[in-house]
Amino acid sequence: MNTSQAYLVIDIGTGNVRVAVVAASGEILCVKRDNVHYQSDPLYPDALHFDPAGLWEQIGALASAALREAKGTEIVAITASSQREGVVLIDANGIPVIGLPNHDHRGREWEHIIADKHRVYQLTGRYPSSLFSALKIVALMHRRPEIADRFSTMVSISDWAQFCLTGIAAYEHSQASETILYDVEKGEWSEELCRIFGIDPGKLAPLRHSGTVLG
Repeated sequence: MNTSQAYLVIDIGTGNVRVAVVAASGEILCVKRDNVHYQSDPLYPDALHFDPAGLWEQIGALASAALREAKGTEIVAITASSQREGVVLIDANGIPVIGLPNHDHRGREWEHIIADKHRVYQLTGRYPSSLFSALKIVALMHRRPEIADRFSTMVSISDWAQFCLTGIAAYEHSQASETILYDVEKGEWSEELCRIFGIDPGKLAPLRHSGTVLG
């Protein structure tokens, strides 16, 4: 049987998760999708989270269905994209602790801790608010210390999917810029910003450029 080369693309959006098989020519051969399931948190007025393990099971099922439909293709690469500002926290054993989506605003109560919002904007190009990842972590430190103390690495949602595939934790630069912990001029994590939010810079995954082959 003749086979054609194709790519498997995982896209984790705000509302749903999709897995597509895309031909090397760019033609979309098939797309499978499912809703992302969120849970609220009674300790915060506007908080949402998801179970990364459950989401990964969904991705596996969608990928299997997509590959069955796209018969006669040879998958030569897999990549992932996702919603901005969301993160997955991973413990020292590589186990996901919690997933925090972009529309999780548990950090809204702590926006006032930023004494100089203009300085944060200077460094990040983002006006700081609970939309961004840093304040989600601050909120966990205040009311969910069992989670804040347990995680050892923070990655974006798309970088978490690639960690599941390769075992390598990395943070793509444009995703990192949505954390408000990233200096956009220097293209690196900012120790100054980490101090502002009280976040250990050692918990931020190493930066990698888009298109880097992880494994």
